[in-house]
Amino acid sequence: MTIKIECPCGTKVAFDVEPEDGRMPVPVACPGCEADVTELANRYIAVSEAPTRTLRVAREAEPAAEGSSKEAALQRFQAVAQQRAPIQEERATARDVAELQRWRGPFRLALAALVVLFGVWIWYSFFGSRPRATFVLTASKEAPFRFTQMLGKDRVFVLRDDKAAVYAADTGNEVWSAPFAPAERSQSRADSLFLDVSEPIVRRIGNALWVGANGKLIQLDAATGRRLSEVALPQPNSTVEAGETSVVAVVETAPFQRALTRIDLTTGKATTELFTIPALPGAGVRNTPNDRADVDNEFRPLGSQVAVLSSRLLEERFITRDGPSTESRQAREEKPLLERENLRAADSTEAAVQFLNAGKGGPVEYDESRYQVMLQRLFVGSTPWTAEVVGPPALHSAGGFEFLSSGTDLRAFDSGNKLVWSAKLSYPLNRRFNGDELSPFLANGSRLYVADLGTLTAFELRTGKVAWRLPTVGISQTVAAGDALYVSTTSAGPETIQPTGNLRDTGRTFPILMKVEAATGKILWQMERLADRAWPSGKFLYLSRAAVAALDEMSAAMNGTDAAVKFHLRRVEPSTGKVLWEWHQDGRPTVVDPVGNQILVAGPTKVQVLRFLSW
Repeated sequence: MTIKIECPCGTKVAFDVEPEDGRMPVPVACPGCEADVTELANRYIAVSEAPTRTLRVAREAEPAAEGSSKEAALQRFQAVAQQRAPIQEERATARDVAELQRWRGPFRLALAALVVLFGVWIWYSFFGSRPRATFVLTASKEAPFRFTQMLGKDRVFVLRDDKAAVYAADTGNEVWSAPFAPAERSQSRADSLFLDVSEPIVRRIGNALWVGANGKLIQLDAATGRRLSEVALPQPNSTVEAGETSVVAVVETAPFQRALTRIDLTTGKATTELFTIPALPGAGVRNTPNDRADVDNEFRPLGSQVAVLSSRLLEERFITRDGPSTESRQAREEKPLLERENLRAADSTEAAVQFLNAGKGGPVEYDESRYQVMLQRLFVGSTPWTAEVVGPPALHSAGGFEFLSSGTDLRAFDSGNKLVWSAKLSYPLNRRFNGDELSPFLANGSRLYVADLGTLTAFELRTGKVAWRLPTVGISQTVAAGDALYVSTTSAGPETIQPTGNLRDTGRTFPILMKVEAATGKILWQMERLADRAWPSGKFLYLSRAAVAALDEMSAAMNGTDAAVKFHLRRVEPSTGKVLWEWHQDGRPTVVDPVGNQILVAGPTKVQVLRFLSW
């Protein structure tokens, strides 16, 4: 039935309900004032005679006293609150349950994600970030690998006597191979272009690969291995020197005459020019027509030209002087320059002298032999430069300049064979440097870094002005990476220096690798005993060391065998030098070539590529 009632507050209420025993089945509250109107509804039901009837209830008389009205309203409010409390509690409980159910799904997902991330971190820290071999290739000792190199990312170039091939580093599949004809295969050092058995001529120029075969240079397409061209070299008994973009073959055509054939690797064009050995007469010595037989010549291909350094020994002279020793520096009131926290570039020369002359040592032999030298440029028009120098002369290339070193003297020449500047080194260069990879010269930006026996010196490349000097003995490598240098040196003291060009082996020295600020020469960090070579590649830094354990060395000496070499490769944090992981193998590799998170480690009989995950 339909019930219509009017609350004392004036609110009219209408609703449908089925009475039970003539009464309301449930309590009813006024939607306006929330007062209980159940009794009004019961009265309506009791007196109802029609399906729809409106019961009007007169308002109760207003109480005479204001206090009684407030008390009655409070009582009604309390009664309604007590009646609605269970309903509100049930509704609140229902809302809480619904809220929990709504958040249960996302919470479970978040928890699962945290568990997965933690598992990924554990896997990456202990497995994914560690290197593993993704590519391995082996060869026999009878047919070893002659040359190995990374060709960008995920490509490995391998040269054998019978073919050149490129492999995919991630799968190990052969991408292409270019076989050599039997007449092109090298059978020995005498009939090949190998300057060394493990270092054949291989140059990449753009999209082409130039490979030295027996008596010729072969140009291959780096992407497909297709043979593009060939250039024959003079035969027989030609001496071949390879530069970055050109190769020169030198053949004796007559006494004191040589024919130089220069092959431009960018165009494949060959050009020949005759060279006559100069007599190089010297002052104060007897000169004869056969003086040219005593002239040594060094040929260095430099792009479109060939630099030739001719030298003749005029007088052999060795002088013995007192050298530095390991004695402690005498007590001084002033702190030595090298021990100050902020060493200025202006004080670097004096600091080097303090370091190298820390005490009076035993006798040291200095090579002050006199030489007459001539520097020429072939295949271009230039005027020869000649002079007398003290100390064995040698020619070096870096930063578009040629540098003539002799004893502690250093001279810089431009591409026109003009003497640009001269400077003094602290010591002669180390004679064990040979080849571009171990060159004591490094040009980077506007600076030239030169490592002699006891000092690393930074020069302004175009002026020869000294920027700073860093005293350290036994530098074997200097490599640039961004605004820093990585210097491989030793713990040897100045007493081990032999100015004739070597270091005295005391048996107590160990390798040190330093990170040096290129602008100031400040040592940022150093690592002792763990590394003697640095291999920066992008944001990664790898350090390596090949060492022999003392017990293994003693055992091999007693048995008359070669001691086993252990090779250690480490990845370190460039900013701090912290070791992130280590990798080891037996035997010294001939090639370490990192490209990002891939490292090629190769020897004569085994080639492998290490890979690790990185963010």
